[in-house]
Amino acid sequence: MRYRLTLTPLTPVHIGSGEVIDPFEYVILERLIHFRPEQFLRRLDQRQQERFLRLAANDILVMREFVRGREEAIRQSTDYSFAVHPRARAVYEERLKNIHSDLSVHPCIRTSGLPFIPGSSLKGALRTALLFDRAGKPVREYNGRKLEAETLGCGRYNRQGRFLGLDAGLDPFRLLKTGDSQATGECSSLQVITVHTWRKGRWWDDIPMLREVVHGRLTDGDGPTFAHTLQTVPNPVTGKTAITADQVIHACRLFYDTHLEEEKKFLRTFPEAHAWYVELEKTRQGLADNAFLLRFGWGSGFDGVTVNYARSSREYKRSRRLTADAAPLGWVEITISEQGE
Repeated sequence: MRYRLTLTPLTPVHIGSGEVIDPFEYVILERLIHFRPEQFLRRLDQRQQERFLRLAANDILVMREFVRGREEAIRQSTDYSFAVHPRARAVYEERLKNIHSDLSVHPCIRTSGLPFIPGSSLKGALRTALLFDRAGKPVREYNGRKLEAETLGCGRYNRQGRFLGLDAGLDPFRLLKTGDSQATGECSSLQVITVHTWRKGRWWDDIPMLREVVHGRLTDGDGPTFAHTLQTVPNPVTGKTAITADQVIHACRLFYDTHLEEEKKFLRTFPEAHAWYVELEKTRQGLADNAFLLRFGWGSGFDGVTVNYARSSREYKRSRRLTADAAPLGWVEITISEQGE
């Protein structure tokens, strides 16, 4: 059976590709412009090329200003660009004057120069929810792979019964297929993300990071919608469907509703962050029967990507990654509708 998944970010979402761009390959003008340094150099005359190379070796601060001043060459070498939040611009301008400051930027994963949502990221979040739903509670097994194998019935063992690893051929998730979303238009911006930690009776904030995030409907007043396909394939031996759409909806509601409530409770001493969870709870209460909340991507936190809530001895993490407006990352709304065979 094929289904259409409509995914709507509610808070900022960051799913990266592992790429990090440094200040010699991007500038912030009215937008952040990522350009190709080799193309940029070819746009300069010989005298400018020589000066750039001297500055790169001897004076990084002046080199940064030199690059910013070559706007035409930059625009002719552009790979992609995106908007910049005012707070991120302020951090960039401040750090630009300090040779020791971190100006690296983590962009979103892209296709055709635009952000998209990989099906693998979505499938991983669905797997966490199904694992939480099906695991015997309380969970006492701390080997994550072994827990998956025992819960999903896909383990490899030697003759003495020793666990060897996961058997991909037995994994029921091989029969659940999720496609990548389409690329989006103007839907992202560079924002400041800060780690906040609760200790000694108060919240402490760490050094801000610069990340591109896809906009959320709750936090930005508007946001993109991503379309995915979900296919449930019958087992070729038994003819039965290992994981149904109803099971996905039930498991995600169980796990991510629990996560939402626990995060709301933990952040009650952080009024600005707590307020976003109040809004998320309102959204959850108004969902249709074929819809649920889900959390994924960078910044989702330990509890959002593990079955920690089900463990007999739960770990407690005191840090949370939040935007400059104290919004949490990674919350989306998903609606499932049938498309047929």
